[in-house]
Amino acid sequence: MSTATSPIRCCGRWCGSCPPGCASPTTTSGRSSRCRCSRGYRSLSGVTFEHVFADLGGIPANRLTDPQGLAGLLLAAANAAGLNPAGPPAVTQGPRGVSAAVLCHGGHVAMHGVPEAGLCFVDVAGVSGAQPHRGLEVIIKRLGAREVRTDARRRGPVTQAIHPEGP
Repeated sequence: MSTATSPIRCCGRWCGSCPPGCASPTTTSGRSSRCRCSRGYRSLSGVTFEHVFADLGGIPANRLTDPQGLAGLLLAAANAAGLNPAGPPAVTQGPRGVSAAVLCHGGHVAMHGVPEAGLCFVDVAGVSGAQPHRGLEVIIKRLGAREVRTDARRRGPVTQAIHPEGP
């Protein structure tokens, strides 16, 4: 079972409502050095992120220069991945190529392309339950990429919390 940590408000002492696995107070001040609640963190079980990305080549330039086409492609990919867009896609063209992204509830679909070189980097991510590889497949097919290099990661909780104030 995986767990993740997230900040919460905590009085700094064990109050009896700590999640399972937190220790009771071990000091006279009521704080427990082992209690996650006294450090301002609580456990969230089962949170993972599915993350796929690809380098695409051999793409016809006209497919990377059509803002409406790219916006529609982002929405189709988000739908295929099981992601719900939080707003409209953003597509911008600049001196270094085109960037397009749609932020979704629990994930995103992003693309960065260089039309004159026929290159595009694609990134699709979502919380557990999403299927970003399906979104990536839609993008690869619709862009007509002739060269494809993909990678995938299952991302989860950081096993050790970082405390900038020290141990």
